[in-house]
Amino acid sequence: MRAFFVSSLFDRSKFFRRVKIKRGNGGAYFECNINFGEGVVHVKSAVFRGCLFDKNEISNMTFTDCTFIECRFVAVKMSNLEFHRTKIINCLFMKPVFTNVYLDPRSFSFDFNEWKSGAANINTSLFQRLESNLKSMHQDEFARTAYIQFRRYARWQKVHRLDGLKFREIIKRRTAFLVDCLYDRSMLYGYGIFNVFITTVLAMGAGILVLNCWWSYFSITSNLNGNFPYFKDPDIIQKIYYLVVTVTTVGYGDLSPKHASGMIFVIFVLLFSVVWTATLTAIIVKRIVK
Repeated sequence: MRAFFVSSLFDRSKFFRRVKIKRGNGGAYFECNINFGEGVVHVKSAVFRGCLFDKNEISNMTFTDCTFIECRFVAVKMSNLEFHRTKIINCLFMKPVFTNVYLDPRSFSFDFNEWKSGAANINTSLFQRLESNLKSMHQDEFARTAYIQFRRYARWQKVHRLDGLKFREIIKRRTAFLVDCLYDRSMLYGYGIFNVFITTVLAMGAGILVLNCWWSYFSITSNLNGNFPYFKDPDIIQKIYYLVVTVTTVGYGDLSPKHASGMIFVIFVLLFSVVWTATLTAIIVKRIVK
């Protein structure tokens, strides 16, 4: 694999049988083999390090097994491009224009500690534009990935440069940041069915743990096991049964709390179950429609 250190690149009018790329210092030229097929330039197994693509128009090309490292794309217009098994590492994309560009958003990788603060707004714009391009190409899976990355960088943008803001505004932004983190982890912004399943299992486990520790304080009465008025020592299956019946809002009435603490617990579980069921249904419908 050959590495290229480039100051300017890819003026298509200069393409003949080989690609000539000028190195920034020394004026030396490097060449890589390309294959032409119906007007499309194919570049394979090339590494571009520190390249400047500013204000260039790149079109009708296919990159395969290529790597871009710390390159800069400012106001670049990209059209009719395909990137296959390509790595794009710590590259700066500022106001790019994507038209019919096939590119997996997972090809991008950044130094998170650096880019989440200083360049969060730049990457927010990058993935938003990429999502719009991929949607127009009906690349739904790639578009979802781009949307998730867009939301994550937009989240970091909220808490960047809080100096000089009023205390109320700082609290508002940090609260929005935490809520967005929770939405990301629990539901992957409405696209993570697996995330929702894991969150549901964890929530049910937490509910069983609360019942196991506080059952006696809830004063649960029961019509099970011989119509005992107070169900003092239930086994784990009976606790799971009570929680599932409550979460699903079935409410047979064979187990019910009599103490205020038990009623508060049931109210919380019912509200949570209604919201969670509606959210889960919306996520499933969204994935089916997509």
